[in-house]
Amino acid sequence: MALVAYRLAFKGPLHLGTGREGDLADLDALPRSDTLAAALISLWRHVVPGAADSDVTPIAADPPFAISSALPTLRIGGKWQTLLFVPAGIFDRVANLSSARRKQLKRVRFADLDALRALLAGSIADNAAQYGEAMITENFQGELWSERSRMRLQVDRLGDRPMEGLLYEFGGAHLGPRVRLTVVVDFIDESCRRDLEAALALLGDEGIGGGRSVGYGGFGIEQVEEGFSAELGSGARLSLSLLHPSREEIESGLLDSPAEYLIVSRGGWATPAGTAGLRRKAVNMIAEGSIIRDLGRAHYGASPMVLEAGGGAGLAHPVFRPGRAVTIPIKPPGAP
Repeated sequence: MALVAYRLAFKGPLHLGTGREGDLADLDALPRSDTLAAALISLWRHVVPGAADSDVTPIAADPPFAISSALPTLRIGGKWQTLLFVPAGIFDRVANLSSARRKQLKRVRFADLDALRALLAGSIADNAAQYGEAMITENFQGELWSERSRMRLQVDRLGDRPMEGLLYEFGGAHLGPRVRLTVVVDFIDESCRRDLEAALALLGDEGIGGGRSVGYGGFGIEQVEEGFSAELGSGARLSLSLLHPSREEIESGLLDSPAEYLIVSRGGWATPAGTAGLRRKAVNMIAEGSIIRDLGRAHYGASPMVLEAGGGAGLAHPVFRPGRAVTIPIKPPGAP
């Protein structure tokens, strides 16, 4: 099935922890694929008639869909334009850049299609400009997003009352007025589309990330685009998601040339009903924007178990890290 893109209009800021151990203040600016997939799967039983908690475990272990990390979508010249992830290491292939310029470009994570095509050819488009973490070839007015914090008072959950003197900073990413976020879904099992769209709508009502009780993380589905694609050539695959390759995929050469990839560690906590917070096993994943070898398959990635059921905490079901990815064709950088 063709890819489907959902443009989301957020109603407030976002507070998304990276799950990096020992750094609770470390935040992701935009939602990443594993966070989105896990949130959708957690709502599955609420949108599927007659579904029980036990029905969710096989879906979490082998999701019938893959979802991208959030892609900035900008209002430019009266139309919406979705940016894509910049391929890993792409700026190292651009000649005649000063050290100061290369340092500046390290911030760039996203680019529009024209900027990407120029980069794949080993150059920077003449009309490309850097806007924070994005490279855009058209004139964009306004900011993409900004990170701000506010003071909050810690609450005693048992007594439902504020705890005097315990103030802390609560950070978040605030999107600009001309910015939306797009997620791209690959329906591995086409029959799950109704359920996923219902879960996505419910997630928008409930919100994603922290601070939902004070207006963070809520969104509405603004537009659905059938047949999402990007004309970037062929010969390799560009990942729009965090990817956890299976052993069999690695042994088949997924990460062999022309692959160019970065690795990130994803951890965090699980707080099932009736249990204390449980530290999930950290998992190394291939980052968004990585280029992988095209093995001629329809789908890539697997969802490893990060918490087993049972144990002293009494966890009723295992917990998985979503690692199946949305990928699109791309010409390997430097290829003729």
